Amino acid sequence: MKIILTLTLVLCAMPCFAEEKILYDYNGVIFGYNYEKIGTATDIDCPDIKFDEYQIIVKVKNTNSKAIDLIEPSGRLHFKSDYCTKAGNLQSNSAAYQIGLFSPHRHYATGTPNTNFGVVNSYFLDAKDEYSTLPNKLKVRSGDRFPEPDWIFPKWKFIDLPNKQNVVNTGKIIPKATNLSTDYAKLIVGKWRFSQSSDLKNGKEVDIYDEEEPCFDIYETNKRIVQNIGDCEISKEDGNWTIVDNILTKVIDGDVTKYEILRLDKSTLKLKFMKEYDDGSYFLATFERVTK
Repeated sequence: MKIILTLTLVLCAMPCFAEEKILYDYNGVIFGYNYEKIGTATDIDCPDIKFDEYQIIVKVKNTNSKAIDLIEPSGRLHFKSDYCTKAGNLQSNSAAYQIGLFSPHRHYATGTPNTNFGVVNSYFLDAKDEYSTLPNKLKVRSGDRFPEPDWIFPKWKFIDLPNKQNVVNTGKIIPKATNLSTDYAKLIVGKWRFSQSSDLKNGKEVDIYDEEEPCFDIYETNKRIVQNIGDCEISKEDGNWTIVDNILTKVIDGDVTKYEILRLDKSTLKLKFMKEYDDGSYFLATFERVTK
């Protein structure tokens, strides 16, 4: 499959209005998406074919007076998107557009007395809460209808939370940094060796593999990162990093990648890539701090 398409974008001549589709509405939990046509595109590999380009924003809302959590992270939302091969043939593929939607978005920390450490507890959404993905784009051959998605909303349950003063939100509703962000930003500075890879599938860690090659990432205090140093499968890269709550964001050559911090202390850094695979699993990477 061709990863990068060269597009010529023509903006809508007439106003393009967003449409909202509700896929799931049960017991106060609503799941759906907004989409709107943002232009017409062509592909250099098939210049005679025009494509309608759409922007999609996926949303899930909890209208209840209690927080909720997912029983199993098995949800999905896939849309069909059209593209051209190098040979100029029109093809379609189904792609995931939730990118971390069906994973915990809210957290609360329980501290250990007289220490700088504690436990971060994760759950899906607060009471009266809403989460939206960043905009995603897809292309459909001009004249074809916008595709109906293939979707599953995961099973969920109501949960009780401790004192609200201990709750740390990680979504867009309260985007300010927290003490958790400050602690993580201090702890992550240093040199880390990539020590283990695995997958998170249906809530279980599987396919665990111990990495033996000396491959390192360095996080600097000025928010600069140099990664893939040493004997790595990927070439050396450098960019910037930020942490808000338990979400680590890297910007490398303009590409933005987000990770959920599952563990970060003086010795171990464990990250979950927030982009979901087609089979519903997530890639996990574990690093060990280098002290010498």
